[in-house]
Amino acid sequence: MALPKNKQQREHDKFDINKDGEVIVRTDSSGSNSNIDLVEILELQNKKIDKLIDIIAQQQETMGQKGILRDGHGNGHKAKITSRGQLVTAPLEFSIMHSIVLTSVDTPTLLVAPEIGKQFVVTDLILYADKSVGTNDASVVLYEADDPTDAIGAGDPSLSLEIVKKTTVPLTGLNFIINEGKWIVATTNDNNIYINIAGYYVATGE
Repeated sequence: MALPKNKQQREHDKFDINKDGEVIVRTDSSGSNSNIDLVEILELQNKKIDKLIDIIAQQQETMGQKGILRDGHGNGHKAKITSRGQLVTAPLEFSIMHSIVLTSVDTPTLLVAPEIGKQFVVTDLILYADKSVGTNDASVVLYEADDPTDAIGAGDPSLSLEIVKKTTVPLTGLNFIINEGKWIVATTNDNNIYINIAGYYVATGE
């Protein structure tokens, strides 16, 4: 209901609401409670309703609505919980696919290049050794390097595996991160090895 005047416009208002939503009725000079007319009662009720609306809005913003998890940064990002208790989420980014073929033995080959201020998150690796691989397994090494032509050094983070000729090795559901400024490089001791790597970049420290 629209009211004729607010508190600042009406000098004779005889009540107020404190920060806890409690109503304070002011007294006149004799110490007796002042009379409150119908308009004042309606105004009081509207103030109480507005106060309750503000409290509810603040609680929803802080705690999230039922079934919703907020990220706490005030940007509207949220995850949903279904009626079955399932948490519905999504990856930070869509994966980017990188593919190379190792055609030379013991030769560092660039797989993924770095981006300034970002780190690469590996989500999937699919490797295939074709019919050119000898009777012995092909040894494949993926590692971090400061330069795409660098050979693997002592202490460099790496992944090593053996692949049998005409065999596919799928490694999915991974979640490991490459250091900022590092290249992902691959080598093999037998060719040809097909490597597909999927992942995405995130800001360093995210």
